[in-house]
Parts: sequence; structure tokens; C-alpha cells
Amino acid sequence: SYYNLSINSTHPFSFFNRPFNQLFAKVYGRNGEHYIRSASSEFANGQLDFEADILETSSNDPQIRLSLKLSDSDYSQFIQDIFQDEFDSVNFDELKQLSLDLTLSSKGSLFYLTKHNGYGDFSINGENLAKIHLLGPFSKALEELKLSIGVFSLNRLESNFLIQKEKIAIENLEIDGRNSHVFGQGKIMIPDQSINLKIKVDLLKNINLSFSNLGNIGKILNPVTKVLNFNVTGTLKNQQWRSIFDPRNLFQ
Repeated sequence: SYYNLSINSTHPFSFFNRPFNQLFAKVYGRNGEHYIRSASSEFANGQLDFEADILETSSNDPQIRLSLKLSDSDYSQFIQDIFQDEFDSVNFDELKQLSLDLTLSSKGSLFYLTKHNGYGDFSINGENLAKIHLLGPFSKALEELKLSIGVFSLNRLESNFLIQKEKIAIENLEIDGRNSHVFGQGKIMIPDQSINLKIKVDLLKNINLSFSNLGNIGKILNPVTKVLNFNVTGTLKNQQWRSIFDPRNLFQ
């Protein structure tokens, strides 16, 4: 009717085909309920600490309550290990030198993420996180010539989120660089990884030259208020950015 188990292993292992290194955990079983405590492992070259309660049910659908924290992991490795072949066209070399921190609490089916409810937050850091090319292809061409005209670099992303079964609601997505600030919110659908986000870009907010510092007057005077507001749709793999100012939106 009960057991007490201590695990201390330095060997690699896999869980749902995801690779982990080493494992330390204390596990307790009591009448069909299993409790994982003080657990730690290595995932995507980062430190993973977690606890979980696994509850057996009569419907062969065990439930899990999970709480985890992943620190200083390799973002490129994380994407490859979590999504595996779903991002096979992504150039992961471009994601190098990005670090990911993640906290997550959720409750739902042990085997189906799309039956979970929960919440969490994450941050991604690195000099090559993202770039805004204000002049489109012209800015990209100038950047290749080492002329960074109209190019604004971003190096930190952070957000919190809600897991609502098949939907992940992004409450406030913020991306910052030395000059620029990006704010967004929206949703991601887990089954097909489709996205629907609203993104606002303020190119000069972080050096106090932004029209946003002038409040409502700044909104009136700012010549790019609409041009740098975007609807982002498509999927995580194939994103489609369209300015709210884009005349094609009138025909949607």
C-alpha cells in the first residue's frame, strides 16, 4: 500500500522521448498516489528542478500536478529537444548563445498536455535574439555591408502565460534592446502551433526619446503609431507579420 524510493543517477535517460542528464529525486507512493519531491535533473544544458503529484484514476487517465523551474538552459537545444522534428527548417545556428529560464505550474492528464490548465513565465536572453529592420530589405542589405541603418537589435524577451487546455494565452510579451521596446499579447494553439498576437514596437523608448513618454499627446504626434503596430498570425514556424496600417487589412 505504500513505498519510499530514492533515485540518484548520473546516467542520461529519456522521458517521453525527451533527453535528460542525471536524476535525483525522492518518490513516495501512498494508495495509488505518487509524490515526486526535491527532484533535479539537467535538460537542454540547464538546471531543472521539479515536483509532481501523480494521481491514478479509474478511467486509465492518470492526472498530474506539476511544478518546475528550468534555469540557464540553451534555448536552441531546448527547442530541438521539446519540439524535435517540428522545426526542421529552422536554422538553429542562429539561435546559439541564447539562454532560457522557465517556470511552470500545471494540472491535467499525465499523457496529454492539451488537457492541462496552468500558468508560468519565461525569459530568453542573448545578443542575437532578434532585429527590427525598419526599412525592410533595404536595412538588411545595408547591414550586410556593415551599415546598421534602420536596424534595431533586441536582446531580452520575457513574458508570463496561462495554459488553458489547447490554448496558451500570452498575457504580456515584452522584448527589449538598448534602444527599443516591443510589447505584445495574444494566444498560441498547442495542437497546430497557430498564433494570433498583437505587437507594438517603440523604437526609441529605452533611450527616453519615445513619443510614448509624452502620454496622449505623444500618441497624436507620433507619425508611426499605426505603422509599427502589427498583427502576427500563422504558426510558430511560419509567422506572418502585417502592419495594422497595411491597406490590405481593409479587405479582411
